[in-house]
Amino acid sequence: MNKVNINGRTYTAPDGCSVSVINNKVYFNGKLAEDFNEWKEKNIEIKIEGNCAEVKADAGNITIEGNVEGDASSDAGNIKIRGDVRGNAQTDCGNISAHHIFGNANTDCGNIRGAQNVNSVNVKNGSWFNTIFEKIFD
Repeated sequence: MNKVNINGRTYTAPDGCSVSVINNKVYFNGKLAEDFNEWKEKNIEIKIEGNCAEVKADAGNITIEGNVEGDASSDAGNIKIRGDVRGNAQTDCGNISAHHIFGNANTDCGNIRGAQNVNSVNVKNGSWFNTIFEKIFD
C-alpha cells in the first residue's frame, strides 16, 4: 500500500494505482476518494510514497518517491519524480524532473532536468538539462 498525501490529508492507496486530482476531486483508479470543492483549494500538492500507475492533476505540484509506470501530467504545476517515468511527462506551466523518462517530456513554460533516455523533449519557454551536463557545470 502507498501513502498518498494531498494538501496535508493522507490516504492509503493500492500499490501501483492511478492517482488523479481533477476539478478539486481526488480519484484512485478512477474511483472518487474525496471532493475538495467545499474547501475551494487553489494550490494542490500531491505527494506519493511508492510507485503508481499514472498521476494526473489539472493544477498542482506532483512529487513521487518512486516510479510511474505510465504518464505523469499536470496542467499547471511542477512534476518531481525520484525514480523513472515509463510513459510521458507533461506540464503546461511548470518544471519536470525525473531520473529517466522513457516517453516524451513536454513543458510550455518551465525546465526539464535530469531526464535521461527521453524519447523527445519539447520545451517552449525554458531549458532542458541532462544530468551529465549538470555534473560538468557544477
